[in-house]
Amino acid sequence: MIEARDVIRMRVPFPGIDSRLAMQSHMYICQIKKTNTHGFLKCQTLKPYMLGEQNPMKNFHDEEADLDRNPFVRTTRIDCDRIFSTKAIEYSEKMRTTNRKDICTELFQVLLNKIANETPEVIQVNEDELLRINPLAAKIK
Repeated sequence: MIEARDVIRMRVPFPGIDSRLAMQSHMYICQIKKTNTHGFLKCQTLKPYMLGEQNPMKNFHDEEADLDRNPFVRTTRIDCDRIFSTKAIEYSEKMRTTNRKDICTELFQVLLNKIANETPEVIQVNEDELLRINPLAAKIK
């Protein structure tokens, strides 16, 4: 079972199962775990288009690669505009990142503060589609 602060690789069917997030695996930080509910923040390698005024994210955190703090291999932008939520999915520990399974407490607190100061959009993920594209995730019985 994964916990808050864990970083997993998965595909998310947002906005639909044919989207780029569904086709490619991305890293997601487990921001909250309560009983059967999980909330995730999306992580992606920082790209040049994200640095200008056309950056699609308003609330984010850029994090340098540092195994003492995170599992990222490149500078990564953590999207704090959205929380991807599921209510009845169990995520296998095999989905965790391999070089480090989680983010440090300090980074986690930075992200929680960013979320507390802005109200992120909570997106309820289509769980049936998520299960279809993530074989290591399972429906909670």
